[in-house]
Amino acid sequence: MLRINMSTSDEFNLNQDIFDEKTYRRLQVVKKIKPPYIDSIVNYLQTLPTCNFLNYTYTMTPIDSPPMEDLNDSTFSKFNSIKNAVLLLKTKYTININLHTVIIYGNNISQLYINHIGNIINWWSQIKPQKYTVIFYLIDVTKQLPFYDLYDKPILTEEYINSGFTYRKSRAIHIFRKEELKVLIHELIHASKFDLDNNKLINIPFVLNDDNITNEGITEYLAIIFYYWYITQYAIHNKVTTIDNKLSYFTELLSNDLGWQVYQKNKILRFFKLSPIDLLNKNDFRQKTSVLSYFFLKHYLFYHDSLSIILSRDYKKINTLISGMDTFIKNYNTEEIPHHSRTLRMSLYELKN
Repeated sequence: MLRINMSTSDEFNLNQDIFDEKTYRRLQVVKKIKPPYIDSIVNYLQTLPTCNFLNYTYTMTPIDSPPMEDLNDSTFSKFNSIKNAVLLLKTKYTININLHTVIIYGNNISQLYINHIGNIINWWSQIKPQKYTVIFYLIDVTKQLPFYDLYDKPILTEEYINSGFTYRKSRAIHIFRKEELKVLIHELIHASKFDLDNNKLINIPFVLNDDNITNEGITEYLAIIFYYWYITQYAIHNKVTTIDNKLSYFTELLSNDLGWQVYQKNKILRFFKLSPIDLLNKNDFRQKTSVLSYFFLKHYLFYHDSLSIILSRDYKKINTLISGMDTFIKNYNTEEIPHHSRTLRMSLYELKN
């Protein structure tokens, strides 16, 4: 069993070499929360293959606009903010990466960003070996709360929450925002069937007006863990931290992200003018995508030995775990949000790209 000593943020000032500027603005509004089951998480992570950091070659082809067939077949084509931004992408980047098909439609995509994409896909293919197809439409439209209409009840749709999707049959991944590199890992979990069968999962114990996919919150929980383990390995590669210090570094990242999760949950509740316990009764919360799974179930899972339970694939234990959200929400106290922002991104840290 590993025992990890928490470090202070000052020990990680060199983070500025690898994270974007907005990460540091977000850090100013979070309160660090150490995950109680961090030992169990890192014990598992240390059994994974090591990520190899490579430079990837690619070809660039000018285009009038990206092909829209796959996007048109998805629910995202109905949002003009997304569709119109995709039509403005003028370059096709074909990444040379063994076995896998990786295409980026974008404008002025950096070598650094291409390397992150290639390295994450190659690393994941060591964890879950298969051939992956990943298509990116790297628009700059970010995930934001809608403006509140005094005459209509707000609804959180895919336009404000989602960044990608994976086709169930072909397992092809499509990602349509540049924001949140973590989304690539989320979709790789789906594509490799490392996620769970939603038909075997119970619903989260909230009273909902709309559908909610329990598996999405579990997948997001896993994606956060793998994403910060990738960043930890990248930090070692860039000599921001050392192998000896990597567990403290990973704990620092995840602890700050838990603070960000609380901030985002409180923001969503405030937007709908709800208290946590209101979610257990008839309420005015509206979603057209799995918001409560992405933000609330994910956060809840970090307060239990959830990773070992999920990896066991024992659906009886997993459903018992999910049912405990009821008590968690009853005991959850919201806090004032010290700084207002409309962002609905799910991860705190973003690597420079």
